[in-house]
Amino acid sequence: MAKGFSDLVKAGLLPRVPRLIAVQPEGSGPIARALRSGAAGITPEPDAASVADSLVVAAPRNALLALKEVRASKGAGVLVSDDAILDAIPRLARTTGVFAEPAASAALAGLLVALEEGLVERDERVVLLVTGTGLKDVPAAARRTKVPAPVPPTLAAMGEFLAASR
Repeated sequence: MAKGFSDLVKAGLLPRVPRLIAVQPEGSGPIARALRSGAAGITPEPDAASVADSLVVAAPRNALLALKEVRASKGAGVLVSDDAILDAIPRLARTTGVFAEPAASAALAGLLVALEEGLVERDERVVLLVTGTGLKDVPAAARRTKVPAPVPPTLAAMGEFLAASR
């Protein structure tokens, strides 16, 4: 991400590289932990695990470069629980219409932690990179959502359903 933003700055499309917040699951967070502790390098996590399986890695490649770029952007690292990741799936869907997989919903979970920790102010402009569709992991989303009862295919039934859901 840092390279892409740097290229946009070089092309004159952005005035500066934005502040980057590295979001990782609590069960697999070597970069976020290093950023939070001020460590020069990461400590591998051989038993890494998370519901956001595509974010799980014991020792990330280019970890030193990631630390350098996040720090250069005056950014930070946050750790999010699996519960927060799963809770973010229906919240994203409800508020934005985006159905995200756990790894993508981690961005919203991370923003909520960053707000709580004072790393981001409520009036700041924020961009969440939510790139993975929820169709990649429907069972994860099903853990936090209820399938509504079917509505008979008539206008009257649909009108009753909508009136009851207000």
